[in-house]
Amino acid sequence: MNPEFVAFTRCSERYLTVDEVAVRFSASRATIWRWVKNNSQFPKPIKISPGATRWKRSELVRFEAQILGERDASQSVISDGTLK
Repeated sequence: MNPEFVAFTRCSERYLTVDEVAVRFSASRATIWRWVKNNSQFPKPIKISPGATRWKRSELVRFEAQILGERDASQSVISDGTLK
C-alpha cells in the first residue's frame, strides 16, 4: 500500500459541519455564522465545495482553551475562596 495513502487515512484531524459546531457550543446555526462574521478570534471555516463548509476540530478546541483561559484568569480565586 502507498505510504502516503496510509498516512492520509491515519490523519487524526476531524472536520465539523455547522450543525456539529452549533451543538458543540449549544448555539444556533445563525449564531455560529454571526460569530464567524463578527468575532475575529472564532475559527474561520474551510470551504470544501459549494454547500460544503467545515471547521477543523483542532482549531475549535484551541479557541475553547483560549476563552476558558481568559475566563479563568479573570476569575482567579484567593486562598480563602473569594474572587480577586
